[in-house]
Amino acid sequence: MTSSTVTVWTMQVGAPSAAVLSRWHAVLDSREVAQAARFHADKDRNLYIATHALTRALLAHIGEKPAPVWQIAETEKGKPEIIDNR
Repeated sequence: MTSSTVTVWTMQVGAPSAAVLSRWHAVLDSREVAQAARFHADKDRNLYIATHALTRALLAHIGEKPAPVWQIAETEKGKPEIIDNR
């Protein structure tokens, strides 16, 4: 990928099957799993899991580490931040 390349990733979330949701859920870290569990509505929980799994898949694609290995924290203002743990 060059600096002039733009890649857009999208994902159909809808009503994922239990198997798909399980695969997405498997790449989340313990903090993300706990946050997902706090959602009361399945739709909101599934969307959270999907977006975080997609983010990790993108990081795995452009980085050199598998999706579950990436460490993502939040800044004091709640913004996501990748922790560099080479």
